[in-house]
Amino acid sequence: MDASVAPRHLVPSTHDLGSAVEAGIGWAMMPLQQSVPLREEGRVLPLGGEEVSTPLYWQAWRTPPDLLRALGEEVQAAARRELRAA
Repeated sequence: MDASVAPRHLVPSTHDLGSAVEAGIGWAMMPLQQSVPLREEGRVLPLGGEEVSTPLYWQAWRTPPDLLRALGEEVQAAARRELRAA
């Protein structure tokens, strides 16, 4: 099949992606925070295989303005609380 005519769906957000998978429109790789509750409720099924972990990096200027420095600190704090270490 020509890839230019393959069926496609536009899913504008990660929340909507979970809803699309739940509705059976397709499959996806989803963050654990999103997929675990759906799996535990039996609303989606794992496809099998190994979990995929990807290191995340926060990049910023060497000397960022105060507002960006504060934002970076908040993003890093949230990541430490919410993400599982690889």
